[in-house]
Amino acid sequence: MASIRANRDIKATSVVVAAKDQVSSDLAGEAVILNLRTGMYYGLNPVGARIWRCSSRRRGSRISAIPSCSSTTWRSIAASATCSASCTSWPPTGSSRRQMRLISKLWHLARADRSLLLKTVLWLGATTLGLWLLPLNVVRRLLAAYLPRRPGRAPLPTERIAWAVSVARHVVPRATCLPQALVTEAFLTQDGYRADLRMGVQKTDAGRLAAHAWVESGDRIVVGDLRELSLYTPLPPLPSIPR
Repeated sequence: MASIRANRDIKATSVVVAAKDQVSSDLAGEAVILNLRTGMYYGLNPVGARIWRCSSRRRGSRISAIPSCSSTTWRSIAASATCSASCTSWPPTGSSRRQMRLISKLWHLARADRSLLLKTVLWLGATTLGLWLLPLNVVRRLLAAYLPRRPGRAPLPTERIAWAVSVARHVVPRATCLPQALVTEAFLTQDGYRADLRMGVQKTDAGRLAAHAWVESGDRIVVGDLRELSLYTPLPPLPSIPR
């Protein structure tokens, strides 16, 4: 959100400047903001969206220079922001018996497939846990650090990476689309593919924000494709992580 401390009074001379660790997008006249440090989504109504666009200028904007905006209005806009910390596309977990049958089938896979799947389950579990404990940007940097590029090694086909993630999500509890996308991005980049982590939001009939994450490589979606994906308004691409 804007870089104003909560313990300071907002005056007509206050300068509102958008924080750096965020990406935002217009959503049918409103605005949606993703905090890259916390992974939280925030929604602003049309008045708040107008204030946000003014505060996103390089030098910010004074409160008095924003039409129909007072310090009281700013407080009400900030307080009424709705957020969604998770995605709506949860994988079906099924019963414990079904999961045991799934695990049993996995051990009958070829050794290479079993090794890839075990690696994916471990990284997906670690990433899911990491998102509960650490900021989004930190998790992305850790994945980039511990899964560096492998020059000289034959890359895995993108279809195999997508298969491993799609199966692993049924084993790892609460592995929503965001950890799936982060692991896919890391695996693709490790094998030398271009990987674009994308996030989008839509407003539900109840007025809440629903978010989704997916990964694109080239001209196709590797992980996170949905029938209703066109209903999500894409946020600007996230900054790439140096490797």
